[in-house]
Amino acid sequence: PGFAESTGVDQVDGIFDLVLHYVDLLGVLGLGAVPVVGASFGGWIAAELAALYPERIARLVLADAVGLWIDEAPIGELFGSTPPEVAQMIFHDQEHPLAQMLRAMTSIADVPEDFA
Repeated sequence: PGFAESTGVDQVDGIFDLVLHYVDLLGVLGLGAVPVVGASFGGWIAAELAALYPERIARLVLADAVGLWIDEAPIGELFGSTPPEVAQMIFHDQEHPLAQMLRAMTSIADVPEDFA
C-alpha cells in the first residue's frame, strides 16, 4: 500500500504505519504467527514487524533488508531523495558506473533505454 496507484490506504506516514497495516491485515485474515520473508524495503518492514510484534512471526527471512530505524544512527531517506542524493548514500565508490548514472539522473525517466 502507498505506492504507485494503490488504493485503500489514505495516508502512510512511515514504516510504522505499514507495519500496523500488516498487523491489521493478519488480524482480518484470522492468521496467527506466520512465516515472513522480506527483501530490501520489504525486509525493513518485515524486520520492524518482527521486532514490534514477535508473536505474529513464525519464521523470518530477510534478504538485503534496508534496516531498522535507530535514533542514534538513522538510515538515509532513500525514498524521498533525488537520484544523485541516493547515489551519495548507497555507493562507497562514487566513481562506480551505477553511482555515476544515478548522479547524472534527475528522474527515473532519464535512465537510458538501452541500460540493462
